[in-house]
Amino acid sequence: MAIEASDELAGVARWFRRVVEHATAWRVEIVGRARPSEASSNVIRLVLEGDEDGDERRFPTEGYHLLVTGSAVTVTASGPAGVFYGLQTLRQLLPDSSWRAAVIEPAPPIELMGIEVADEPAFAWRGVHLDVSRHFMPKGFVLKLIDLISVHKCNVLHLHLTDDQGWRMPVEAYPRLVEVGAWRRESAAGHYRERRYDGRPHGGFYSAADPGSAERKADPHHDVERSPAAYCDTDPTQRAGRSL
Repeated sequence: MAIEASDELAGVARWFRRVVEHATAWRVEIVGRARPSEASSNVIRLVLEGDEDGDERRFPTEGYHLLVTGSAVTVTASGPAGVFYGLQTLRQLLPDSSWRAAVIEPAPPIELMGIEVADEPAFAWRGVHLDVSRHFMPKGFVLKLIDLISVHKCNVLHLHLTDDQGWRMPVEAYPRLVEVGAWRRESAAGHYRERRYDGRPHGGFYSAADPGSAERKADPHHDVERSPAAYCDTDPTQRAGRSL
């Protein structure tokens, strides 16, 4: 199996190769558009608009065209973001076993029915909000969430990082924001008027490097115009909602 991609789409190709190889144990080769694959079948071609002679089609931002024939799969778009979402659609055509994060045994050949998909987003902002201030979620969970929302072609992850119930990002000048503000003795177990609590300490915070990890995870090809990204709503000059 081979993936044909230009230098501009090399990052997307590497991401898809990793996804496929982890799930199937197949060997996937990436070749440049200047050196097309010699294989007559089992080729995935990633194409930017205007790259094909005589193809004058134009695609909206993040839109794509997916074509599955007897000899190849072709994903065409105006930029890396559209190709990325086209490959997500291709993943959805594969068997459930191809979604594994680690292979159990080498997968048998997969046959795809011929199909043509032309798709584009109805909304430029397709977001997911995660409130880690009130209920802290570890970094691994956030990175997994980025993978999942990408499957559904969401392109923004908004992290709510500060509130009166938790401050989740360290600020060098104000270390007690996380030393004190990231923790609470217990959490409410009902409506605040009921004054019921669970009696369990809760807290946690991210390192200063974690937002960068999330952005790199959200942008596997490093040049997508609007791939999912971690947006932080914290301002270090604001109070943490408690006495420090």
